[in-house]
Amino acid sequence: MAGALATVGNVTAGGFDCLIEPLQVVDIASPATGLLEQVTVRRGDRVSKGQIVAVLESKAERSAAELAKFKSEALGPTQNAQSKINFAQKKFARAKAMADESLVTQQERDDAEAELRLAQSELVIAQENRQQGKLEYQQQMSLLNLRSIRSPIDGVVVDQMLNAGEMADPMGTKQSILKLAQL
Repeated sequence: MAGALATVGNVTAGGFDCLIEPLQVVDIASPATGLLEQVTVRRGDRVSKGQIVAVLESKAERSAAELAKFKSEALGPTQNAQSKINFAQKKFARAKAMADESLVTQQERDDAEAELRLAQSELVIAQENRQQGKLEYQQQMSLLNLRSIRSPIDGVVVDQMLNAGEMADPMGTKQSILKLAQL
């Protein structure tokens, strides 16, 4: 009965209908265009800040990240270059000793020294390629993380505009996936 008085302990309160206003309402959209693979929450669910609320299909991004990780961890080119350096150092040491005793020409000594310098350059290139692979992996992981949409607030899901199987497009007519309210 609206307007009736209720007694709770020593406190008397009127029975009024009320509306709770949220502190903020947030429309959740995808930063990237893609097929919505999964919406992990439903209307009425509570969400925590940072919780994954939706996921875009990301097989290509996951494969690119795995490839970049492989490149960043590849030791073969570095080990190959180091082996070439070890061999070239021995060859140069022999050629230098023999050139000092006039057993080989100065040209042969210079050739051995050039081989050593080339091997050292190959090692630098291999190390730079590995570092580049690490940076590519970080980039690919950042792109992959864009495919997981997270809640920016602690709140409640008040509306769901897109479902799994639909296209999420930040530039399209249906930009939002979910609407959250922080109470």
